[in-house]
Amino acid sequence: MDLVIADIGTERFVREGCKPQRRQEKPACCLRPNVPIDRPDPATYSQKQVLASGGTPTWDSPDILTNFWSPWKLMPESHVTVRNLSGSASAANVLVSVAFSPFGIGMPVTALSSQYVSLAPSAAVELFYPLTQAMLGGEQLVSVFVDIIHSADADLSNNHGEQSIVHGLTSKVGRTIDFSFPVRNPAAYPQAMNFVTYANTMGFTVTPTSHNFAPLEQIIVKGKIKVAPGLHAAPDWIYQSATMAAFSGGTLIGGITYVVHIDD
Repeated sequence: MDLVIADIGTERFVREGCKPQRRQEKPACCLRPNVPIDRPDPATYSQKQVLASGGTPTWDSPDILTNFWSPWKLMPESHVTVRNLSGSASAANVLVSVAFSPFGIGMPVTALSSQYVSLAPSAAVELFYPLTQAMLGGEQLVSVFVDIIHSADADLSNNHGEQSIVHGLTSKVGRTIDFSFPVRNPAAYPQAMNFVTYANTMGFTVTPTSHNFAPLEQIIVKGKIKVAPGLHAAPDWIYQSATMAAFSGGTLIGGITYVVHIDD
């Protein structure tokens, strides 16, 4: 007897003397919870997040403390504050890493150390990162970088923060302050950067205001701050700051903040 096998869709059957054999489909289901998974939000002050929300950033991070003010020198250990912005979910084993570079924008970064921390809902913790003897005995003007990693983080936009500050007393540096700092292209390809300034009641300009960088090229940018004639310390010092940020095609490269203590 000849057997004729025919295909219809995905089913096959034998017309002569056999019953159709049907494939048994396995039952399937999808789990769709009515309540979204509750996730923590470990965070630090993030310049990128501030810019994205339309705010004015500062590189005098409220969550990073590295220098004594007077005299200006590095502390034996850096202080880093990390917060869990979730009011309901705990954050276990959050990795917090700290790195340093010479003061400036886009300078080569060297890792210092990392540590794990666990945070209850709405909790904050201050972490300490001892500096090496080479750092303490070297240049006291540095830039600091903090990175946070957690597998269940609800918001990745607040996981990177920076501090890059220089300080001056008007009684010592005057009320017209000239200073300079390096800006480097950290990329192995050419890119143009625009330099944007932010200031409070002080005038702040930089020269140049933009530059077409070759790969890894470094230049010196000059800044000038003018403290308003009517701004004087009475009865206490007045704290003001001036900030510059470098952008390439709308992407933030980095920034610096000059902290002025008006004491005259």
